[in-house]
Amino acid sequence: MTIEAALRGRIARTSDRAALRRASLVFDAGYGGAWTVELRRGEATLSKGRARGADATIFSDASTMKSVLEGRLAGVQAFLDGRLFLRGNIALALELDDLLPPAVRDPRAPRCHRVVADGLQSFYLEAGQRGAPPVVLLHGLGATGASFLPTLWDLSRDHHVLAVDLPGFGESDKPVRPLHAAYFAKWLVSFLDAVALDRAHLIGNSMGGRI
Repeated sequence: MTIEAALRGRIARTSDRAALRRASLVFDAGYGGAWTVELRRGEATLSKGRARGADATIFSDASTMKSVLEGRLAGVQAFLDGRLFLRGNIALALELDDLLPPAVRDPRAPRCHRVVADGLQSFYLEAGQRGAPPVVLLHGLGATGASFLPTLWDLSRDHHVLAVDLPGFGESDKPVRPLHAAYFAKWLVSFLDAVALDRAHLIGNSMGGRI
């Protein structure tokens, strides 16, 4: 299967979630060619070449790109192995498997979700099997849940992992109010209720550790 055929296969499986997104993604395989996917009003279109001003660009060699698009290799694994690179909106690139699902998906590959917690649209990554011991990852100042990708990937072997974008960061809502540890702790209680977790292990980096 060629890269273009793999992309057309993904477009044929466009999910309902794509109706909520308006975006362009470039898939750049270097000498292997480049293609642009446009998401508009729930429809996905494919064209050859690199669109200017794309929201996200995914770079890799042709073999890696094809394996990722076919679902035989998780994109996050290729990224962590240094075989795939991103430019632009990393959250959009991570959401690719939810917008244009592959035929096969590794349960450790991050799944993107949004829930309302403490009145705010809150974005998080989920990986691993539900029912496994739950772990919530809390990022530091100026970061997002994506900064925990290596930790998420490793822990998802035997844990149910959620990496949040705290309020004011990443894809989550940006409330106009002081953001401090006590407020984030209050939000976190609401978030755990929203995702139906009674208890969870918490791992925080820097500011996340204060929460």
